[in-house]
Amino acid sequence: MNRFFLEKSPDRQGQVTFASEDRSHIARVLRLRPGDSVLAVFGGAEYQVELTQVGAGGVTGLVRAELRPHREPEIRVTLVQGLPKGDKMETIIQKGTEIGAAAFWPAQAERSVVKLDRGKAAGRRERWQKVAREAAQQSGRLTVPEVLPVGDLSEILAEIGRCRALALMLYEGEPAVGLRQALEQLSRTAVGAEGLRECFLVIGPEGGLTEAEVAVARQAGIIPATLGPRILRTETAGPAALAAILYHFGDFGD
Repeated sequence: MNRFFLEKSPDRQGQVTFASEDRSHIARVLRLRPGDSVLAVFGGAEYQVELTQVGAGGVTGLVRAELRPHREPEIRVTLVQGLPKGDKMETIIQKGTEIGAAAFWPAQAERSVVKLDRGKAAGRRERWQKVAREAAQQSGRLTVPEVLPVGDLSEILAEIGRCRALALMLYEGEPAVGLRQALEQLSRTAVGAEGLRECFLVIGPEGGLTEAEVAVARQAGIIPATLGPRILRTETAGPAALAAILYHFGDFGD
């Protein structure tokens, strides 16, 4: 059944209004009509909706059933990604959303080839958010990961430190600590009986991270770790590590 994210919750009568960007797809591409059923998602809930109006005046529907599937990871992982070249960021966001990332934080690193001014950064962010929304819709997510504004990597690392957030950084210059060891260390550091509920994952751009950036990360309490003996592309490293993190904390099943 086709799924769509709502911009606001159903009203007291159970009526929903679909976003303008979905209206053309519903009416012209899918050619749905009043009486057809779709799934609508808002606020972590999924609704079975019967369409009541499909036309120039908009697309509306009536909730016939409310569902509460469990599809979101127990741990929130924000992927801090050094800006890569070309459209690689779109691939990272698409695959990261499918796997289960909670948010993405694009970072201007020292070795990022791409340099974005404020106007270009805003335009890219809008495009990236659309990619996240489409991937969340396709993969059955109950929330759309937020794409945060592009920031300077060193400033982002310092902010993570100020918030005392738990985080790890993939760095090929740290052969002594593997990802599994880093995750076990995060688990021990997590405060509270419920264990780790949120962490940040930092990935460098194609050229990797500089020693200065790694030093800022260490000062911020971020754990540098390696993924192993092979060098992964930046668009591969983030999704691979994200999947490993979610697996480690039980998101991929028993």
